[in-house]
Amino acid sequence: MSQSLSISTQGYKLTKEMITLTSHPDSLAADQSSPRPKFKREYGIYSFGLTLLEIGLWRSLPCLRTKCASEDEFRDKVKGEFCDRLLPTMGAIYWAATKRCLNNEFGRKPENYPGISDGTAENERDSAIFSV
Repeated sequence: MSQSLSISTQGYKLTKEMITLTSHPDSLAADQSSPRPKFKREYGIYSFGLTLLEIGLWRSLPCLRTKCASEDEFRDKVKGEFCDRLLPTMGAIYWAATKRCLNNEFGRKPENYPGISDGTAENERDSAIFSV
């Protein structure tokens, strides 16, 4: 019985760690006694950005987390260093999409992301071609 209890406790700890890793920092309760904040769309988008990061780097979040001394350092590196590793391997569009998800930057214009356009030049070119 004690062996099955320790296995289930270990599984709980691993699940809790994964929830912490894949959740937006603001979505987590400050401590055990305080309630979790209400869900916001940006929490889900942030988690999606983490999934894009894992796919693009071909590394799991726990693997990336081991490279950091603290939770704060991990969160900073996710938005910066780890995300920037995507640019040379996955391309500018994938990198920008991931970065926007992780930083909740959907109101910003594409000029904040080098190599990404808003499509206006292509739209103007297409309308000039089709207006003839």
